[in-house]
Amino acid sequence: MRLNIKQYLPFNSIRQLILLTSLFVLMLLSCEYDTIIPIQPPQPKTAEETPNLEVEFVFPLPTTINSTHWNTAKYTIIETEDIAIHQLYKDGKLNMTGTYEGINSFNDGGDPELTLRAAYDSTQIGIFLEWSDSDMDASHESLLWNGDADPRKTDSTAGWTSQRNCDKVTLLFEIPDPDNSVSIDIWQWTLGLSEPLGYLIDKYSDENDSVHFDAGKTMFVRNAVDPNNSRSAPLYEWNGEVQNITKTNGTNTILDPAFYLFEDNILGITGDIEAGNSVYNSSKAKCAECHGEHGEGAAFGGINYPGAMNSFSRTVMDDFLSSEDHTGSTYYNQLNATQVENLITRLRGMSGVPGYYITQPEGSSADIIVSSEISLAKVNRAHTTKYKILIIRDLQTGNPDDIQFTPENKSTYIFDIHLSDNDGVNKIGSLNDTLIFLKQ
Repeated sequence: MRLNIKQYLPFNSIRQLILLTSLFVLMLLSCEYDTIIPIQPPQPKTAEETPNLEVEFVFPLPTTINSTHWNTAKYTIIETEDIAIHQLYKDGKLNMTGTYEGINSFNDGGDPELTLRAAYDSTQIGIFLEWSDSDMDASHESLLWNGDADPRKTDSTAGWTSQRNCDKVTLLFEIPDPDNSVSIDIWQWTLGLSEPLGYLIDKYSDENDSVHFDAGKTMFVRNAVDPNNSRSAPLYEWNGEVQNITKTNGTNTILDPAFYLFEDNILGITGDIEAGNSVYNSSKAKCAECHGEHGEGAAFGGINYPGAMNSFSRTVMDDFLSSEDHTGSTYYNQLNATQVENLITRLRGMSGVPGYYITQPEGSSADIIVSSEISLAKVNRAHTTKYKILIIRDLQTGNPDDIQFTPENKSTYIFDIHLSDNDGVNKIGSLNDTLIFLKQ
């Protein structure tokens, strides 16, 4: 059976259908076709190395160290060189020159790969730094009694000395001055002092090259009877309470009392350390027979250097030393209360009393904040070998001892950068680097 379309469409409709079909075919034949290009998804941004530190405008400014922005931001790698080497501290400061040989003694002689990134918004600047370091030195001038000798110095180790410096990175900005005098704004991060609360040490060097702390209350105080004497006895020890503090970024941290003292957790140090040393070396207590004259170890091993005894309060130390867990408890329990107090003071001086205590800064001394990935609850010297810190500061602080950044008027600033490892007088780094604000 054949379908007769005429049965279903009137004659005029058939003619119209043929006409429309013909027109459509002609239109197809007359078209010019372009090559069809598939739509490509946006390519992810990749980090670009630049010869200078280029500061990109980012709103809002990424203010956390784990922000994904820092993974793709422009970066510059600093070619480090020796800035100062073979420098020694004054009398009483021992074993604090870890970067004595410069580059050869930093990061086991390997390239620290010091890398900088930066960004800004309408009110603040952020500078992200990272570098490699095979060592971690957290303490800053711990006070030791009859402590270690310094192989580079002939200073006597008798009495109190300042030992165990910490790792540092320093940025130095030349402050533009209309009268052509030169002053330097100094931003310094130290593991021993900056990390607990999250502030940089803010200083400046005047036209006479004299260095001063910025105005206001600094974030640390020398823990010494005489703050100007490197051989001074300490004023305070830990009071035994958990040092749980809130940092500038709102996070909580617990400070290891072997390395850090917080102003709310200090207790006046008691006991006569000379008398305590006599007890320690006496035939009655027999401490030295087991632990060595300076805790270096003898028959049954030494005190866990560094700082172990200062991780415990006096009460906890007394409880342990008098318990069956302590092999020498039989001898210890023969001591009277005064002898116990003096002996524990001697153990404090053997492990190292923190040389500073941390305070909440105020004024111009508190206008640069910093964060990192380092935990201070239990300082581990065998940490990851990569340091990462993020510095945040207002573009304009209004303080005369600070550099004022004005991206709308001035885009280029000169800075130096220094690294030091368990040191403060010897350093590696770079001079006359350039920071450039990119336009919005």
